[in-house]
Formats: sequence, structure tokens, C-alpha cells
Amino acid sequence: MLYASIDDFTNKQVKFKSPSQTIGSIIRGFKSAAAKKINLLLKSPGQPVWQRNYYEHIISDDADYWRIVNYIEMNLEKWEFDRNYKK
Repeated sequence: MLYASIDDFTNKQVKFKSPSQTIGSIIRGFKSAAAKKINLLLKSPGQPVWQRNYYEHIISDDADYWRIVNYIEMNLEKWEFDRNYKK
């Protein structure tokens, strides 16, 4: 799974283990674990971290993979210009 890391803004591949092995359960587990860690670091227990849903897309080929990687990298580069960005 490719994701944008909060702490160092690098792309990483990670493996998750989930009892049901559905995409929904894997995303739910990742979001839960990440939210707990983020709230612990920010000393803000119980605060919402994620949007309610997620966008699911099955990568069809190498070109599709690299298009998505580029999209993630460009979002990271544009983040400081976003209206929600706080210094």
C-alpha cells in the first residue's frame, strides 16, 4: 500500500494484516492506528483526523501506478499552498 507519511513526507510501502482481508477492513485498521498515534503526538485524544470515507482504486498497470505516485507526490509539494495548511 502506498501512502503519504505524515512525519517525513516520503512514500513507503507497508503491509497490513487484517482478519477479514477486505480493503475496507485494512483501511479502517490503518486509519484507526494512525489516528491514535497522531492524537497521541498532538495531545488531542479523540479528535477527528480522517475524512469519513476513502477513494478506492485498483491499480491496473505500471502506467496507472506511476500516475498515482505522481499525484501523491504533487499533492505533497502543493500542501503548503493549500488553504487548510497551517504553519
